Formats: sequence, C-alpha cells, structure tokens
Amino acid sequence: MKAWLYARYSDKKQSPASIEDQFRICERIAERNGFQIVGKHFDRAITGGTRQRPGYQEMLRAARAKRFDVLVAEDTSRLWRNLAEQAPRLAELSDLGIEVVTLDLDTRVESAGMLSAVLGASAEAYRKEIARRTRRGLEGRAKLGKSCGGRAYGYIAAKDSESGEPEIHAEQANIVREIFQWYADGKSPRWIATELNRLNVPSPGASWNRTSDRLNAKRKRGWVPTAVHGDRRRGTGILNNPAYIGEKIWNRSMWKRSAADSLERRWQLNDPKLLIRHRDERLRIVSQELWDAVKRRQDDTAAMTIKLRGALKKNGRLPRYLLSGLLRCEECGGGFRCVNGREYGCASHRDGGDASCKNGIRLPIKLAEKKLLSELAEEILSPAGVTLLEQRIREHLRDAAQAPSRQAEDQPAEVRKKLDELAQLRALMKAGTLSLAVAQVAIEKAEEELQGLQRTRPESGAKEAERIIRMLPRGAEKLRQRIRAGNLGLRNPSSIVEGRNILFGMFGGKVPLKPAQVKDGERPYLIARVGINREILLEAAAEAAGCVKNGSGGRI
Repeated sequence: MKAWLYARYSDKKQSPASIEDQFRICERIAERNGFQIVGKHFDRAITGGTRQRPGYQEMLRAARAKRFDVLVAEDTSRLWRNLAEQAPRLAELSDLGIEVVTLDLDTRVESAGMLSAVLGASAEAYRKEIARRTRRGLEGRAKLGKSCGGRAYGYIAAKDSESGEPEIHAEQANIVREIFQWYADGKSPRWIATELNRLNVPSPGASWNRTSDRLNAKRKRGWVPTAVHGDRRRGTGILNNPAYIGEKIWNRSMWKRSAADSLERRWQLNDPKLLIRHRDERLRIVSQELWDAVKRRQDDTAAMTIKLRGALKKNGRLPRYLLSGLLRCEECGGGFRCVNGREYGCASHRDGGDASCKNGIRLPIKLAEKKLLSELAEEILSPAGVTLLEQRIREHLRDAAQAPSRQAEDQPAEVRKKLDELAQLRALMKAGTLSLAVAQVAIEKAEEELQGLQRTRPESGAKEAERIIRMLPRGAEKLRQRIRAGNLGLRNPSSIVEGRNILFGMFGGKVPLKPAQVKDGERPYLIARVGINREILLEAAAEAAGCVKNGSGGRI
C-alpha cells in the first residue's frame, strides 16, 4: 500500500524538531505494516482544531487525487483535535478507499469507528482543558494584580521590562497625554490620526509581532481613527484604556472559538460581575481631570449619535449618488467615498493621511458618473447592443410559446377563473354530486373555452413585443443623449439604489481606481479598470421596460 505521512505541532514554543521526530515514528509504522512511503506533509505551530492548515489541505488534495492508499500519523491528535472536522474527513477518506493508521487507530480494524469517536472526543476535550487551565492561571495572576500578558500603547510589556512588570514608556506616554488633550479640546479622532501621521509618530502596531499581516496592514502603516476612539464597550482604543488612570481590568471580554473551526472566533462581552479590577497608581499616565473631560465629550457624542440614528430610522436615508459604494482604491484596497459633497476620495487617505494610503487624488462625482456611464452607453447602447436585446426578446417569445402550460398564479385573470371552474367540476364529479354524464359535458365545454383563451394570449403578447422592439433603437439613442448630457433623471433615491445594484453586477463588483503614472508638471489622474457584463444590463433593461419578466414561464 502506498503511504502518505503527516506531522504537526501546535505552538511556536514547541521544538521544530518535533516534525522530524513524528516522521521517524511514522516511518516505523510504515515499515512494520509493509507500506511504501510516497509522500509527506506537515504543519508547524498550527492547532489541530482547525482545517485551515496548508500541509493538511495539501495532503487532502493528494488523497482526492488517489495518490496514496493509507494515511500515517503518529496519533490521531496530530491529524485532528476537533470532532466536527474529524468525522467528515474520516468518512471522506473511507469513500476514497484510503485507510488511516496511527499508533492508536487503524481503520482496517472493524472496531475503528467506535475507537475513532472516543479518541476524537478525548483529543478535543484535551484541547479545551488546556484553554481552561490557561484561563484559570490568568485569573489567579489577575487577582494578585500581576500582568496577564498583552500589550498596551504607552507601556513596556512585562516580558520586556527589567522589573518583570509593566512599566511606563516615557515617549509613548507623552503621545497618549497629547491625544487625550487634543480630544478634550474638540479635535476629532480623524484629525488626531492625521496629525500623528504628519508628525511621523509610529503607530501602536508598527513594532508589534502580529500573526496576520493582512488583517493589520493599516495599523502597521500608520495611525487610523479607530486606534484613537476604539469601542467603549470593549475598552479598546487609546481613549478607552483604563490603564492610563492606573486601573487594571481583566475579563472584560473574551473571544469564543467556533465549535467547527477553532481559528474562527466571535467576540463576546462578559458579565460585569466577573470583572477583576486592580488599582496601580504607579502606571497612571493621564490625570483624572483630563480623563473625566474626555469621558464627558464621549457621552455627549454618544447621545448625539443616538439622536441622529433615531431620526434616520424614522425617516430613512438612502444613497444620494449613483456610484456610492462602487469605487475602490487599488493602492490600499479601501473604498472611495464622498468626502465633501462634490468629490470622491480614498477613505484610508481621508482618515489616516499618506501613512495609511498615498492615493490622495480626488475624483469629481459628476465626472465619475459621466465617464463610467459613457462607457456603458458606447458598449451596451450601441447598435450591436440593441440588436442583441432584440434577439433576446425574440428568443424569450419563442421559448414561452414552446413552454408547457404555466403555473396558475402566472396566468391572466380570465384563465385562472376558468381553471378554478374546471377544478370545481372535477371535484363535484368525484364526490358524486354531479352525474358522470352531466359533469363530462360541462368539463369538455370549459376545456374548449380555456383553450380558446390560451390561444389568444400569445398572439396579443407577440404583437406588443414587436411594438417594443421597433421602439428600441429610438429609445437607446435618447438614453445615449441623456447620459452624454449628464441628465440621468435619477432624482428618486430608490431609483439610485436600483441603479447601483445593476452597476455592481455589470462591473463584477467594485471598480478599482489606480493613480496613473504622470510626468513632472502633469496633473495627476486616476485610471479605472472596468469589465462590463453586457448580459446583466440587457436583462435589467428588458425587465425595467416591461418586456421580459424572469422566472418560471415568464411573461411578455
């Protein structure tokens, strides 16, 4: 049997030599069973509670390609520590004809099914027990007022300080006081982030060893408003950290791991009764007076926000511009949003300045609509596009004529009435209320009348469709003229929403905007990469014109 080896260890603190040690055990298993080793995969410092392991996924791809007959690991916990993943994978491997052989499991044995369930439950319980013990230890440290790990801007972490306890970082502490003072003086978090970036102040995450560059790229580049205002409920953000007034709080919130995948987590706020507080004036950075001033302003801002949300909920607010939410900055991946009522701009640059994104080019709203919609006018409303729409309508007419009888709810009123009459006659005949002879005559007459009604409907529908087809070239030309003149007639916000949905589908998502490379003295401008899906607009145009209604049977 061709064998594939798999090895894994969970934590960076473990020895990398663990992989080679596990492979040595796997080779002994293979030799003892007479297996021929044809490949191997491994994962370093990744928990077995998740399926998101590169080596593990490569191994599964090899299994699905039938490249081996038996999977060998030191024990089942190297493969899985999660029953939600173990059970379906064992079933899949069994369907592929692949056995699993470890020191504690051999699926070639009849009792393997029951044993694998027990081993899987034990491995998952052990992983949860480690988490429980770790949290128990942290709780004990918190009750003693000791550090429970983590980093906070303005402090030297306990593991990096000479005393083994958190210490104030003098330079960062001055920045913290500056931020509090600016906010108390009325400056917005966006202004504060931009000013800090202008002064080249390193952001809190600039030097932290984060596990995900993708999720934290903005914080590594520079300050953003969320780093300043954060979330008051969770105690995140510079303005909400009680450590700055010498108060340590442990167990305010926690991340709860998904039962299906331990790398997927959801945040939850804990019961206030479970909080552990400890006062240490030695770590105070901000005076109580300044802290209280900031809290008063936050309270006023929150009250105003609640009032505005109530007004919006009552009155509703829809987007004012056709391209709102459809433009994306290709430099940083952020959205382009309306920045002053006349122009779109990169949201990251707007909030964090050049440190967050160097794309500071503004795009006039009217110009953006005119340019993009002109492209649509040339592509979709060209003579070739109109001809294609005519062809689609005729194809729909032909399909509708050849289709079987439509559902009752899609029929005209007089047809539905005749169908109801037929159903009642058949029910009366079945119940014996009408004699068979009388009922049969009435049913035949109703069926003849129904056929007459169904024959006349396609004829009138076809005439109406031909009339619309004749109008299409003239209508397309009028629409082209309105687009070129910037007169779209989209004054109703609900029309703008509908138009945005159509454009999103046509463009295949958001339209990326990239600054063009310009010569010295040349005015900077943006390049939009647009891929147009003709079919989506044709369907939308046909449906909006009342020509075609998509669905079972459809109608003309």
